[in-house]
Amino acid sequence: MLIDARSVPTAAEFSCDLCVVGAGPAGIAIVDRLRDSGLAVLLLESGGLNLELPTQALYRGEIHGHDYFRLDACRWRLFGGSSNRWGGWCRPLEAIDFARREWLPYSGWPIEAETLQPYHADAAELFELPIEDQDVALIPFTEWAPHERALALAFAAFSCMATACAAACAALTSATACDLSSSA
Repeated sequence: MLIDARSVPTAAEFSCDLCVVGAGPAGIAIVDRLRDSGLAVLLLESGGLNLELPTQALYRGEIHGHDYFRLDACRWRLFGGSSNRWGGWCRPLEAIDFARREWLPYSGWPIEAETLQPYHADAAELFELPIEDQDVALIPFTEWAPHERALALAFAAFSCMATACAAACAALTSATACDLSSSA
């Protein structure tokens, strides 16, 4: 069920077991996997179903340090998040992406690349990406359907969030593990 908060009476309250903030690829993937968990899950998104300039303007800000794109020009406040504007390369993270590098501040993850490997096939299925031998196939961008292009990099976001989702499932259901490989 989709509810636009602008149609909700002032001071209305929603009750849930878990509120996921952000309806981008990671938020949608987490909510999808918790759909049959028995939990009351609320997915909260700042934007609507279409781009709205006043909402998008909330991303305006100053950039300090390395030059970067304007913040309100490279992130998107609407259902689907930045996947609405992503280009078209989808692949699992590599071992180097997780490694701490002395020359790169704030680099390194508390997990290894292999930790996410069991979730690659599930993520590929969720985002309707082809898989071959549990690896994501690299298909020329020009051969992808429009919906595949929009979700292309969502796999990377989901693979980053897979461990967090598993931990959240386990904590919220008091289980020792959450089987993300089952179909939702």
